[in-house]
Amino acid sequence: MASKLRRKSNKTNPVEASVYSAPQLMRLTGITRRQIRYWATIKLLAPRFRNAKARGSQHASFYAAEDVRKALVILELTRRGLSLVQVRRIEKYLRKKERLSLSESARYLITDGNTAYYAESATRVVDILKHENQMLLVPLWEHMTKLEERFQREVA
Repeated sequence: MASKLRRKSNKTNPVEASVYSAPQLMRLTGITRRQIRYWATIKLLAPRFRNAKARGSQHASFYAAEDVRKALVILELTRRGLSLVQVRRIEKYLRKKERLSLSESARYLITDGNTAYYAESATRVVDILKHENQMLLVPLWEHMTKLEERFQREVA
């Protein structure tokens, strides 16, 4: 059902084609270097590739635009009160049941700080953490809009 809700676009977005270093990821999202390292350690957000030859002040870890969006979703969910364990469960549910990545879910993912809901359609909302159907809408979409604006400023 999620595919019905997804916006389709054939346009190539330069932001999507970009690669971001860890400092750029920090600037775009507001997460800390410590969070980046910890999330990589627990395999919640790992760099797309590493430069093994990087030395000194050279950047070693690089992230795709999808990773930046994922970091924003993780950050927002944790700011709203969810633990990283809950975020991982949400990610697992979305991947298995909806065939969505966490970074693709921002338009459909809502939270009240205690649990997370996934809007499968305009009329059906699933409580991911409790597996009950409930209706509560606290949109995260506004944060994704802010991210797009940040991307545009970063690219310019």
